[in-house]
Amino acid sequence: MLLLCFFLLTPLLLTGPLWIWKFSDLNLDTHWSRSSSGVVAIPNAEAREDEAVIQIYGARAYNWRGAFAVHTWIAIKQAGDTDFRRYDVIGWRHFRGMPVVSESIGLPNRAWFGNPPKLYGQVRGQGTEKLITKVENAIASYPASQFYRVWPGPNSNTFTADVLRQVPEIQVTLPPTAVGKDFPLGFWIQSTTGGSGLQLTLWGIFGVSVGFEEGLRFQWFALEFGLNPWKGELYWPGIGTLHLWS
Repeated sequence: MLLLCFFLLTPLLLTGPLWIWKFSDLNLDTHWSRSSSGVVAIPNAEAREDEAVIQIYGARAYNWRGAFAVHTWIAIKQAGDTDFRRYDVIGWRHFRGMPVVSESIGLPNRAWFGNPPKLYGQVRGQGTEKLITKVENAIASYPASQFYRVWPGPNSNTFTADVLRQVPEIQVTLPPTAVGKDFPLGFWIQSTTGGSGLQLTLWGIFGVSVGFEEGLRFQWFALEFGLNPWKGELYWPGIGTLHLWS
């Protein structure tokens, strides 16, 4: 039965990444050293100097990996600061013997190797300062800070997912294309990134998750698919979220 699922389900799920490869604007030709990191205008992403903000971003991964997955990062700004602090996991840091979590200062809505970012969610207003402290503590205690693996994790999406699980008040659900978000850093039973559901996972490769925000999702070789009947959303590898009805 498992062998039958492998030969039938796997090719079906690969239709999503193949579609992105062939029909999206995924850049497969530009060398990483010449890729744009310019600022991309995103509605409601700007912040006043006097407000505290937490933002969760993602963009298609570099080159062919972008057909399968996004790279995600976290940006925070304390009230009174003029710049954001951006945190994400960078794979090459591991291969140079450095901690994988990178911290940089500046605008967080920059392209990732030429791929425009998306703002998955943000927190502003009352109570945000306290949440920032919790985010900083979660970042500092990230358990895989000395290790990186593209698939099935821990990778950049594992890091972002871990912070979201540690600070569920952020209430951001990472998309199906955030491959690595399901990699367990503790127990095989864990909360979903949005904080409203539960997930059973085997090394982030096989699993199932259920929740109001997430619907019912399955992970097959870390490729996620599913349906949320409450929100009218279909989840498919490579493509991400398809809105069927509202």
